[in-house]
Amino acid sequence: LDSNGDLNGTPSNTWTPIGGQNGKDYSGEFDGDGHTISGLYFNDESVNNIGLFGKAVGNAHIHDLGISDSYFCGKDHVGAICGDFASGVIEYCYSTGTIYALNGDSGGLTGSCFTNAHIRQCHTSCAVTAGAGNYGGITGYLWGDINHCCVMEGKNAEGHVFYGGKTDDAVFADNALSTVPTRPCSVAFGA
Repeated sequence: LDSNGDLNGTPSNTWTPIGGQNGKDYSGEFDGDGHTISGLYFNDESVNNIGLFGKAVGNAHIHDLGISDSYFCGKDHVGAICGDFASGVIEYCYSTGTIYALNGDSGGLTGSCFTNAHIRQCHTSCAVTAGAGNYGGITGYLWGDINHCCVMEGKNAEGHVFYGGKTDDAVFADNALSTVPTRPCSVAFGA
């Protein structure tokens, strides 16, 4: 960390995601307490489940956290907050930076959001792309719930989102492969 608390990730200083590798998934509570982590860096197109958290399961609760000026590149399930969000709650979070998945399932907050996963009151301004497959401003694969979230206007948020979940005042259209709209938005920390 530098004097400002930034990680300043570089090719010689690579971030290791919390959980998601070797069957060790994250299932606890992470309270960011309104802090921002910046400078995370990961670049390996052979690895799945990339983000601050690689994979979150069970009753995972990640909240009141920002990820800024970070770079995540992996094979599948790539997102700034969590790569593979299997179950739990992510709320009052935001992200900025660059997200890329070689095979897809990439998004500004999560790469994937499954049936028992809920994203609430979050926003992102990440530039998100994929070599193939699903990608979108918030998540690339949605089977869970997204409520009151948005993609910041003017950012690269267009993509093909696999959509089978539920949204409430979020930024998805109703069809499976859609262009994700953007709009001005802000989300404050705290419940």
